[in-house]
Amino acid sequence: MNIGVLLALMATGLTGTFLLATWLGMGGHRAVSSHPGRLPNVLVFSHVSVAAVIFVLWLFYVVLHTSALALGAGALIIVVVALGLGLFRRWLVHLHDHVAPPTAEQELPFVAVVIHGAFATATAVLVVLAIVRL
Repeated sequence: MNIGVLLALMATGLTGTFLLATWLGMGGHRAVSSHPGRLPNVLVFSHVSVAAVIFVLWLFYVVLHTSALALGAGALIIVVVALGLGLFRRWLVHLHDHVAPPTAEQELPFVAVVIHGAFATATAVLVVLAIVRL
């Protein structure tokens, strides 16, 4: 199960990296660009940073079998899910805004957002199940 969580974290991270790269490539992090973003930089980069910490904690947990690392990852998953839901809500609100030029968020592929959310949900469930089995 622990390796399954690690694989789920990697899948979530890969799709998240794609979304982040697309958003950055469209200039979403800049207030003035051809596709200015409406997602707060602090929200985006906090979500990414906490998710990366979770991956590292879980990786060390798999190697060291120290339950405190798994519990730390479990606690942080609550934070990353809350941040992710905040991003998703803001993305949905601005998805169909008719602004010219379109925002960086509107350039994110809908399917990629859905896949990332599905992987994230599966990851969170797997982390909780793995922690319950400690």
